[in-house]
Parts: sequence; C-alpha cells; structure tokens
Amino acid sequence: MDKIEQLRITSVARQDVALDEGVSRVETGPRGGGSSNFEHAANSRLVMKPGARLVAMDGKSEAAAEFRLLAARLNKLKSQNKVKRILVAGCIAESGSSLVCANLALTLAQNPAQRVMLIEANLGHTGMDARFGMEAPLGLSEYLQDGHALESVVHRLAPSGIWFLSAGTAPRSPEDRVQVLSSSKLLGLFRQESDWFDWVLVDSPPLENWGTAAALTHLCDGLILVIRKGHTSKKVLKRTLNMLDRIPVLGYAINEVGS
Repeated sequence: MDKIEQLRITSVARQDVALDEGVSRVETGPRGGGSSNFEHAANSRLVMKPGARLVAMDGKSEAAAEFRLLAARLNKLKSQNKVKRILVAGCIAESGSSLVCANLALTLAQNPAQRVMLIEANLGHTGMDARFGMEAPLGLSEYLQDGHALESVVHRLAPSGIWFLSAGTAPRSPEDRVQVLSSSKLLGLFRQESDWFDWVLVDSPPLENWGTAAALTHLCDGLILVIRKGHTSKKVLKRTLNMLDRIPVLGYAINEVGS
C-alpha cells in the first residue's frame, strides 16, 4: 500500500482561531439506501474554546493546509485501496493523537459529499468532547457496556459536519478498559459505520498499551502513526513498528507542538 508522506504539524493552534459561521452542515441521504440510527443522532454545536487547537477550522493557517494535504492523500488511497477505517495512534502517551485525529476528521468533513465519524476510543485519556466545547458523558463505554441505544450516544456536530462518539465515562483500570474494547458489540458497531460513513476515524490508545490498542487494530484498514518531536524516541518507534503485524502503516504525522 502506498505511503502517505510525512505530515509536519508546525503551527497547530498557537493562537485561537475563529469559527467560520458560513460552513454549512452536511445534509445527504444514507449510503446504499435505507435508514440508519445515525440519522437520529443528537445535534450538538461545536464551540471553539481557547486552547482547543482545532486549526482545521481556520482555512488560512499553515497547519490547516497540511491537514488538507493529508486528507487529499487519504482520499487517493481510498480510491485505490478502499481504505475507510483509519486508526490514529501514538507510540506512547501524550503524542498528540487526539489532536491529529480531531483535526483530520474536521478536514475530511469539509467535503460535503463525505460523511465522517470520529470515535474516541482512547479510554485512558478522554476529553475530546471538551475540545469540541461540549459535554458528552455517555459514549462508547456506555454503548458497549450498558446497552444504551446508538442514537443516544452519537452526536452530530454543527457546523463541522462530523458525527462524534465520545469515550463516555471510561473505566479507570487498564484491565477494565481492555475488557470494554474486547466487546463483541464493537465489531457490530464498526460494520454499521462502514455501511453508512465514508470515513471512520478512531482515536486509539497509545500503542505501548498494546493490550488495549490491539482490539482496534484488526478492525481498521490502516494506521496513521503520530510521532511527537522530542518525545518519541527512535528506540520506541522501532519497537512499536515491530509490533504492528495486524494493520498496515499508511503514514506518519510528525507533531511538533504537543498534545
């Protein structure tokens, strides 16, 4: 599979950016006909917060241009290799995978012909709902464990055009988080999403926590590996790449500003 060239995030929100109120929400029918629970997702509004670093919403920034380039390369891979479900992960904690995943989802959703789902599956480091300026206490954990209906835990964020499934109230212990992500319902969820969405982006636990991340690798078509400059050592990177036998590495995002 082709490699995506390195994405160098050099200017990710060192200052707040303004939300373009002219961006409209996506209004299209379900792929392949029929209805879906995703049509009934709660409508929530994305609110720009200081420090959120949602640079994809600022079309004039250098970082936004880099995300558009990455999105274009992913779209090319999609047309060639039917890539759809993308795992975004760092080798170790605090690599910035959530930052990259959120901005990439927002960028892909700027094409009104594409539906984009963003899943916060990094149960050990939650808080992406706060990055979007909202509260989503119910999410993936509640759907997999407690039988909550899908439409009650998925949010459609206006005006961004993305569907968002937060981590919810994640278990505290690593063992319990592994158990949650090992649920048989997770496979069913991914199948539903693949039928209805053009892109499914998954914010993964760090790959060093292999027991937790491994449950996601065989459900996705490829991996974008986030490497934080000055934080991810060559030794750690080499060890991580040696572990990856279930999922192809599509490319690398070099994060120079933190998480």
